[in-house]
Amino acid sequence: MSNFENPENTNNPMGNMQSDSENFMTIGEAISYMCEKLGRISRTTFYRCGYRKMITVRSYGRNKSTGREAVKLCRKSEVDYIIQTIQENPHAENI
Repeated sequence: MSNFENPENTNNPMGNMQSDSENFMTIGEAISYMCEKLGRISRTTFYRCGYRKMITVRSYGRNKSTGREAVKLCRKSEVDYIIQTIQENPHAENI
């Protein structure tokens, strides 16, 4: 039996960090989701704590001649992390 057949040697030590089923949302959807979870969020808090940490991971382009353009998406898990950060430190500067 080789090591390739041993399931103990096939585990990913980093865990399941990038799942194929990862949810993505647009920046607008992310802001709406944050407001839903946090209640009312000020623009200052969003820019201070959220926007800088929001990682855009994927964008897809559409034909601009038909009025469509590239849409940037971010991971839902990143937005959840930002929400948790704001909940833990609501008045912290430049988190």
